[in-house]
Amino acid sequence: METKEVKLYVMAHKYTWDDEFKIVVSTAKHLSDAATVVIQLSEVMIDVQVPTVNQKTLQLAEVEQLHEVIKTERANSYARITAIEEKIQSLLCIEQGE
Repeated sequence: METKEVKLYVMAHKYTWDDEFKIVVSTAKHLSDAATVVIQLSEVMIDVQVPTVNQKTLQLAEVEQLHEVIKTERANSYARITAIEEKIQSLLCIEQGE
């Protein structure tokens, strides 16, 4: 297993409408803006063990994820098509009633 060194930023983070700060740990340094106040508390270097994987394993995992995307897209499309068909039926009922 390979080891990688990662820098973590520890920050106190608060949206302007919140009452209290929350402690956030991230690999990216956050900055204050109009909606948030960010106070940098510390930076920490840690070692992370990265599992060894081969390209074939990653490609198979990608294929599985793409199949999940297809399932989600089909379900979303079916729901939109059903709503359109219901609207058509509703309009046809109104037209027939006149």
